[in-house]
Amino acid sequence: MSNNNIIPLFDSKTDKTLQIKLETTQRISDGIIIHLEGILETFNSLFFQEQMNKILDAGFKNLIISGEKLNYVTSTGIGNFIFLYRQIKMIGGNIILSQIKPNILEVLKLLGFSNFFVITDTITDAYAELNKNNQFTIFAKAFPFSFQCPMCKANLRAPHIGKYKCTSCKSTITLNKEMF
Repeated sequence: MSNNNIIPLFDSKTDKTLQIKLETTQRISDGIIIHLEGILETFNSLFFQEQMNKILDAGFKNLIISGEKLNYVTSTGIGNFIFLYRQIKMIGGNIILSQIKPNILEVLKLLGFSNFFVITDTITDAYAELNKNNQFTIFAKAFPFSFQCPMCKANLRAPHIGKYKCTSCKSTITLNKEMF
């Protein structure tokens, strides 16, 4: 099935250094698999963002990004992943990075981004993670979450689970599912 059959006019823009192939799936609600091929870097950053916006505008909010054929990601490309992650979380969705090549995975881990993303070895593992995450839909509605810093009692607000730095005392605060 062509990308345009899944999302009309998806391929109206293309980039020679980054190809995006879409694959629909019935295994996850509002889900799509996004196969990336090539490199994700500064010069195709805007193209990537525009294509991801088309996917979100089409109603897909549970994304599996396959990096099996993704050869290289710059810091700008990683920034694109983080921006997409934030967009997805704001609409109650999930994003899984799957089949990431070792050189890219090493960079993600060194920079601490493996704390943001669920990263799986296979698409089958990604399905399992997304289906597990979808069990927490009610939990996700608890966000944004307002709370006080345990150290200085400053009022804080968190958009999702994760690590936060208090704006007043700079303490690190971790919010996880077990807390709710």
